[in-house]
Amino acid sequence: RAALTLTSAATVGLVLPFQMASTHAIVEPYRVASAAIQSSSADVVLVDGTQIPFSVNVIRNPARPNGWPKVMDVRALTLSELRYLCGRYDVRLFDTRNAVENGILPATTRDDSSARANLRAAGCEWPLPLSPAIETRKHR
Repeated sequence: RAALTLTSAATVGLVLPFQMASTHAIVEPYRVASAAIQSSSADVVLVDGTQIPFSVNVIRNPARPNGWPKVMDVRALTLSELRYLCGRYDVRLFDTRNAVENGILPATTRDDSSARANLRAAGCEWPLPLSPAIETRKHR
């Protein structure tokens, strides 16, 4: 019983806080990036996840009264769908630059040049602006 009590206390007192801190460090950049996307005034935010690991974690469309911005994975859209969106809505692109500014390290092995080529062909490469706090930090 003493051994069980001691190991349980060690788990709760030492291992659990370490696991919580580790999880927070992994999840926080995606939470910040998702908040940046949701605060955009754009109608649609396209996420170019070709170099962003676990980019699905920033593609969220929460239920809200106005429902905007809609967030979509650019790799799931065809050229004609991109042309339609970019021709009718204010579209912004969340790409590796935004991910890095929000603390997400880019992948080094993933590449989908067809998604990027479709963005260029559709004229749909307007970047999502960096947040004011990031802009301020960048210019110091």
